[in-house]
Amino acid sequence: MPDFRLLSPERQRLFQVQLPQRLARLRQRGERLGPENWDINALVVFAEDAAFMAGACRAVDAGELADCLDALHGSLAALLDPPRLPGRSSAARVAELVAELSRQRLPEALDAGRGQSGAVAIAGPTHELGFPLLVVPPRDHWARFGATVPLPVDDNPDEPPIEGVDSDLAATADAYRILIVEDDRSQLLFAESILRNAGMVTLAVAEALDALDALERFRPDLVLMDLHMPECDGIDLTALIRQRGQFAATPIVFLSADHAADKCADALRAGGDAFLTKPVRPRQLIDALRGHVSRAREQRGRVDESATASHETTTRERLLRRLSQCLAMDDAGTRSGGLLVFAMEGAAARQAGLGAARFAALLAEIGAFLITHAAPRDLVAIDAVGSFLLLNPDRDANQLEAHALNLRDRIAREPFSALEPGDRALFDVGVCAFAASARDAEAMRGAALNAIDGARADGRSGVFVVRGIDAAIDSELVERIRFALDGTGFELLFQPIVSLLGEEQEQFQVLLRLRGDDHRLHTAAEVIPVATEAGLVGALDRWVLEQCAALVAERARHGPPPRLFVSQSIESARDGRGIARLGDLLRTTGIDGSSLVLELRVRDVTEAPAEIARYAKSLQALGVGLALSGCDIDTMDDRLLRALPAGFVKIAPRYLHADDEVTRDELHALVKLAHENGQRVIAPRVEDARGAAALWAAGVDFVQGNFVQPADRDLAFDFHASAI
Repeated sequence: MPDFRLLSPERQRLFQVQLPQRLARLRQRGERLGPENWDINALVVFAEDAAFMAGACRAVDAGELADCLDALHGSLAALLDPPRLPGRSSAARVAELVAELSRQRLPEALDAGRGQSGAVAIAGPTHELGFPLLVVPPRDHWARFGATVPLPVDDNPDEPPIEGVDSDLAATADAYRILIVEDDRSQLLFAESILRNAGMVTLAVAEALDALDALERFRPDLVLMDLHMPECDGIDLTALIRQRGQFAATPIVFLSADHAADKCADALRAGGDAFLTKPVRPRQLIDALRGHVSRAREQRGRVDESATASHETTTRERLLRRLSQCLAMDDAGTRSGGLLVFAMEGAAARQAGLGAARFAALLAEIGAFLITHAAPRDLVAIDAVGSFLLLNPDRDANQLEAHALNLRDRIAREPFSALEPGDRALFDVGVCAFAASARDAEAMRGAALNAIDGARADGRSGVFVVRGIDAAIDSELVERIRFALDGTGFELLFQPIVSLLGEEQEQFQVLLRLRGDDHRLHTAAEVIPVATEAGLVGALDRWVLEQCAALVAERARHGPPPRLFVSQSIESARDGRGIARLGDLLRTTGIDGSSLVLELRVRDVTEAPAEIARYAKSLQALGVGLALSGCDIDTMDDRLLRALPAGFVKIAPRYLHADDEVTRDELHALVKLAHENGQRVIAPRVEDARGAAALWAAGVDFVQGNFVQPADRDLAFDFHASAI
């Protein structure tokens, strides 16, 4: 960490107003680190932080606190040359100085420089709750997420790059992706800092078993693995990873302070590629990881070339698993994308005529043809005899139909070598978009097949679109909803909504789940349509609001309350008694209305704009916020935004991967329109670093999604660490 005096004046001022929180976190870290938890990297990080904060304290005339921090740094620095862990006497001295930090106080003016929300007040033209907010993030703020978008140039960079690191590596879209599995936070931050400064994209996982899900989500080039972790150590976790075929060749490099030769041998036998021991120099770590990733990519390139030559499809199981993941999202019924089922005409007769081997060769040719001519993000898999599945994530129903017509026509005109000259492969295609409201992958596939079978029964062939899956009420699920409203069964999960502009306001999206008798969690996308049909959605909305208000009230008794974004139905917005009930709830719980933001879908709002405008103004009178979700350039216009006092808009999912210039221009126009009308822009479902950087470049204010943190039952997220 650089000398505080070398920072630019703006960065010095920013650091000073954040000093109370940073000192509190330093004290907490020191109290958690006992003799059994120290390692050499934690020692280095702690010593550097103490020295840096000492300089900051002297700049604000907190001399006694600065002396204490200098003494702490001196005690730690003595252990760094040669590097060694604290003994009993030195550990006691460190503990004594940490305790002394708790007794020291900053000047009152600085210690009181926090707003009611708990966010640090930072000078800037934008205000919230009466306190100015940072509107331009510090240099390299988003480089930690793998910069793929040019960042603002700073003529006085505060932190010099690591010696020998290629300066243009971070700017490439081909940055190395490193999954860090480490349960010690100081170690995790140490590794992240080194690798991100070297231009690598990182994802850090503190719980060993969470790494298995992170592998699927992040698709790393390499795993940097800790050895000793609770629940599952690095050796066992490596063995589990190697059992997953798609990660059998992903390099796994161990980094541990354990120098035992038998541990090293066990790690390598379990499937590790290398074993590095701490302390490790940054240059050594970077070079080791680069070498393994480079060799793995070279090998994978050769494998990919072979796979391309043989035109392999994905597996049916993987495609259906990915389809299930899409359907499990809360906006499954409103998002773009869908499933195409290609069914060959006369498949059984053709198989009998060609023979098994030749028919298999024909299917391989057709699968390769589909892969070649499908969209870049499509997944293709062989389904049953003579049929294929194609999953597309980003086209609406009309676009999916056109996509299917194009592919069907191309297949019909292609002279496949497995066929006799002049013979053609003819297919019927069933199209089921996510908007058709399927509840699971098999229901979606079945609906597309039923569309084909129904048309064939009428003597028709071609492309057939499912316009809506049978919405008959699931009586079992209705009873489960009724039971949960009267007792138990509903659960709330929380996902952080994080600022891209350096703000530290704690805010979470509230996600509803219903636990079934089989212990499966039903998502809101499954529950809400059934509750709406059964006339229970109003009661469901009230239950969620009551739980959220109680949670905010409980948190307010112990510190600044979070802001919760709560989805509500159009039925609740139209309920004439809803505003009165909400006012009673705020008075009963004693919470401030600004702790709640009620979220409506913009497509519902456009059906009754005048009615919703009155509802929005009533919310405003109570101090409660309003957010509009699913916003795109077609549904949002200047009149609507002016008529509705909405503080936030959530962009439609299609903008999360703005791969073409038209979509990027639409996103920029949408963000500009919202900002001109005083709305803050939120991007939900952000899954990767590349998307986060592009959204920041477009002017988006907040991001939410698994890239930030998966939804959890606890309101647990370090907003201070996420806003540098």
